[in-house]
Amino acid sequence: RHMAGSQLDPERLSLEVADLDILVEQVCRGIANDHADGITLRYRTIGRGPFRALIPSVAFSQGVINLIDNAIQSGGDDAVVEVLVEGGVDHVDLSVAGRGAGWPAIVRNHLGEPFVTAKPGGVGLGLYYVHSLSEAIGASLILEDRPEGGAVARVSLPRVGRVESALGEA
Repeated sequence: RHMAGSQLDPERLSLEVADLDILVEQVCRGIANDHADGITLRYRTIGRGPFRALIPSVAFSQGVINLIDNAIQSGGDDAVVEVLVEGGVDHVDLSVAGRGAGWPAIVRNHLGEPFVTAKPGGVGLGLYYVHSLSEAIGASLILEDRPEGGAVARVSLPRVGRVESALGEA
């Protein structure tokens, strides 16, 4: 708790307005380059941009990496990971979906606690980090199972700024 707490203290975080679609796409591109061996990583956006939120960009990027790594690990050698940035009127959601077995009960029941994992050899800090970061920036982390199998981790953040109209006006 001390390790993550000192890094994710809301008073110490350097927050900036960032375009989540650009940031997340860069993270996905980097991970795809590192995992060119049978891993399929799909990225897309839904809704009108810009998809701006007030975040600590480096810490948020690490959280995205953690979520994607979890989905890759649970999906096995031929993992398919879908990453989505979706904008609503007052929020932006980042969803990472994998095709593994879904969220184990122990993870759901102990979300927000460090060292909770169902993965052999896992240390249980990835979701803890994302949960702690979400709380620090006024976002929420939601874990859902996919009807077709697999799991989704969704971070919902307050949106900053106006949505562009269909004519491109800001």
